[in-house]
Amino acid sequence: MPAQVYPPSDCAAAAVEAHMKAILSEFQQTLVSVMSTAQEAAQTWEQLKTVVRTTTLRTIKQRRRTLRVTYKLNLKRLVKREERLRELARDTPLTVDAFTDLFDDLTIVNEPGMTPLQLPTRAVAASAP
Repeated sequence: MPAQVYPPSDCAAAAVEAHMKAILSEFQQTLVSVMSTAQEAAQTWEQLKTVVRTTTLRTIKQRRRTLRVTYKLNLKRLVKREERLRELARDTPLTVDAFTDLFDDLTIVNEPGMTPLQLPTRAVAASAP
């Protein structure tokens, strides 16, 4: 069974739409400037359908791959965070890895008027229990 081209999955809909708009605007310019006979227009139309299919499938595959990597990375971070919390619950001393992983939880927000030194200082203060 061939791969489904349309409708694209939710994760790829916006990217597919952007690619299709670019392809169709290029095709429109080609029709206006180059085409002289109906046979040339028909050949160009057939080529366009092939380009649309391959571009759509490539975009969907790329977006799925990107999401899969994002989900795997988020899952990996959550597992690390769970391990850290279990260590803290057992009152075991922090290891170097656990201590450096705590820095991953810092969220540095760039607020207007803050100096580069104030950014991490405020993030540390905000994450302190």
